[in-house]
Amino acid sequence: MKYIKPLYMLLTLTLIVGLVPMLHNVAAQGRPQVFVDPATNEFFTDTTPVNTEFTVTIKAADWTDPGVYGYQMNLAYDSSMLQFVAAEIPEGHWFTPVDKTKIFIVDGGTASDGKVSFAVSLLAPEAAKTGGGVIATVTLKIITAPAAGQKLTSLLELTDVIMVDPTTGQGYPTDAFDNVPATYVYSTPPPPWYLKIDPILVTATLVGDQVSIDVKLLDVQAAGRIVGVQFRVLYPVLLATQSAMVTEGAFFKSVGTTVFQVYVEPDEHGNPSVLVLVFIVPNDQGSWTSFPDGNGTLATMKFNVTSLPAKVTTFPITLSEVMIVDADGNIVPYRRLINGAIMAPLKPEDLTGDGKVDIQDLVTWALAFGSTSTSSNWNSKADINHDGKVNILDGVMIAKVFGFKA
Repeated sequence: MKYIKPLYMLLTLTLIVGLVPMLHNVAAQGRPQVFVDPATNEFFTDTTPVNTEFTVTIKAADWTDPGVYGYQMNLAYDSSMLQFVAAEIPEGHWFTPVDKTKIFIVDGGTASDGKVSFAVSLLAPEAAKTGGGVIATVTLKIITAPAAGQKLTSLLELTDVIMVDPTTGQGYPTDAFDNVPATYVYSTPPPPWYLKIDPILVTATLVGDQVSIDVKLLDVQAAGRIVGVQFRVLYPVLLATQSAMVTEGAFFKSVGTTVFQVYVEPDEHGNPSVLVLVFIVPNDQGSWTSFPDGNGTLATMKFNVTSLPAKVTTFPITLSEVMIVDADGNIVPYRRLINGAIMAPLKPEDLTGDGKVDIQDLVTWALAFGSTSTSSNWNSKADINHDGKVNILDGVMIAKVFGFKA
């Protein structure tokens, strides 16, 4: 797929010999499974102190006939990091019988030695369960903090799982279903740098309007030794762009010679998008002597408005597939992503682009009053009737819709 190409270049240029492995908690589609949800339970010491509690849910999915008549399992965790607080087989759980008396809860959640055990069976003539649902919930408490610059990691995994086949009274073979664990991660705060679409909100009034956004990298520290960033921007179908309309910002260029690549293409789900790679080229010795620091623009993107909805609507402009690489070829984390949006169609009289026509729009018109395109106070938006000058005719148009709200 084309969207992989910039990543290959990035890895080659940084001489990366390996990538940080990532655990994907995804089971084969359609296979019976038991799993822990959410798949990732990640916390940071600056926002989540020791003694904070969190809850995970044990679930089943995609079980077909003859179904499951009983189960036994443990949720295992690292007791040096986490402490058991509570367990529950909640109302409406997967094994809820039609006849409320036809269930035998042998173990509703007993904790010991870093595990919580469950054992439940239906009773005749109750039918076996198919499909899936909630099996149980477990609440754990964080009891240990990581050392500076470190992270604590534990699997939250289901062990000794027995899912009983009603036709045999025996457990299904373990290779007949997927058992998907979750992860627990507790670490000191990630680097402060983050990506942002700026401005967060752009607006359009007419087909043919052009809107522009910057993708910025903020709060960068030179000590992070960042040399490359890859990101994708997903945009709505009412916008269109070309590679030539995506230009490099000054942030990385201020440090040295850069490689800047742009791919205007659908993402893997068919959504319109732009994939961008910006990379600082190493010196003849294959190293870098200076690195980005502070705030700056990675890329500026211009879009043409090709269609408009019937009524005012806000559409997302989203960052995804973000990858930041340092001078050692490591993929480094970032703090967060701040996405943007476009609101359209606005009334031409909404000069400030905030979705309403009020005193701010009148003042904007007043500041441009009497101007033409060669005037120092010219504002093309204030020329609402597009006659090349800002005069009372434009003011009357604002007055007619004064008080409008999208």
